[in-house]
Amino acid sequence: MKNLTKLLFIISFLNLYLFANSEINVQKNISLVGAEQNQEFVISSKFHEQKYLIQVYKPKTKEPKNGYDVVYILDGNATFPYASIMAQVIDNMSYRTKKTPPIIVAIGYASKDLFDIKARSYDYTPPYKGELKILANRGSSEYLQGGAEKFYNFLQNELKPIIEENYPINTKKQTLFGHSYGGLFTLYAFLNHSEDFQNFIAASPSIWWNDFNILKELKNKKFKIKNPKKLYLSVGEIENKGKNPSDIETFASYLKNTQNLEIKILNISNASHIEALFPALNQIFKLE
Repeated sequence: MKNLTKLLFIISFLNLYLFANSEINVQKNISLVGAEQNQEFVISSKFHEQKYLIQVYKPKTKEPKNGYDVVYILDGNATFPYASIMAQVIDNMSYRTKKTPPIIVAIGYASKDLFDIKARSYDYTPPYKGELKILANRGSSEYLQGGAEKFYNFLQNELKPIIEENYPINTKKQTLFGHSYGGLFTLYAFLNHSEDFQNFIAASPSIWWNDFNILKELKNKKFKIKNPKKLYLSVGEIENKGKNPSDIETFASYLKNTQNLEIKILNISNASHIEALFPALNQIFKLE
């Protein structure tokens, strides 16, 4: 009996030793789930010196009669993986739900940083005159700012034609999504180029930028919309703590009598600035 106990102890010890020293083949640089539905290319802007990483999710569900809805999302390096997975879920369930995900066009940067602070500081901030006003309680980028119009020209006049040439999209169902500085850019595009998209989703937009200049611009602007638009505004509960009304509510209040405009405000429970990004991104899949 003692010999049997001893033998079992030895076997157990050997098993633990072999398990602890077994080699595991850890693979690096793995591809995002989604195979050939995920596509990408790099393009240099002809409007200013910047290389963009463009990532596209093309649905496998049969294309609608008028083409797929298309959503252009900013900060693509950070937002594309999540958007792709959500689109795949809709794709995989389409046989039951009869829903078709949109084509996702994520605009990121060839640097492949999660957030390219230098590049987005320029691309996503509106043109301005004089000295940039920095609020004492807000951080501000140390990099050059004010390139939103040049970036918009790239998006509208260079990138969109490429997408429309290579993918079957419905040009009457286009959405622009941006978060933080990207949300500020989305509002800039809405105020200055509203006819180029049907839906605008501004998540936690940096309305405070340049001493709330975009609010001042809107307040003094005779803003008209020819065709029906939707404007989605969102903010995290934590980032908005102690501020009533919120910046997005103030922005919306200036547009309350605007014809052909539907506004939706989303307050994201218990979410900080960065935590509010992905709940807001879900809205791109809830558009009608």
